[in-house]
Amino acid sequence: MVEEFATNFRHNLFKPLLLFFFLGFLVPIFRVKFEFPYVIYQGLTIFLLIAIGWHGGEELALLKPQELAGAGGFMVVGFLLNFCIGILAYLGLSVLTTMRRIDKATVAGYYGSDSAGTFVTCLGVLATARITYAAYMPVM
Repeated sequence: MVEEFATNFRHNLFKPLLLFFFLGFLVPIFRVKFEFPYVIYQGLTIFLLIAIGWHGGEELALLKPQELAGAGGFMVVGFLLNFCIGILAYLGLSVLTTMRRIDKATVAGYYGSDSAGTFVTCLGVLATARITYAAYMPVM
């Protein structure tokens, strides 16, 4: 088990997602002035949104109507769950803190949203455990 962990660690250490995580984690610690030029930031954002949506859309197009209904059900559950988490986070912050309204809404929005990093990590865990999952999941 330790050997498998070490192999997975070495295999995944230099993947772009982790490298950008390390960059985002270490830049503030070392107090480095780093900022993407706005045009590059905007281009990367558009590229990633299109790539994720395109992949998920292609997979949804291949589904049979019954499978599409199941995927739609998962989407509705996901949207409702994220909405409820955001509302509960906002209400909890209202009771427990003296934050400004805009700050409470921002934090609640982060808690109520899906994280691409979390999603990719979950896919990695599923792949490592050899658990099959529906290919349309990225669109959700």
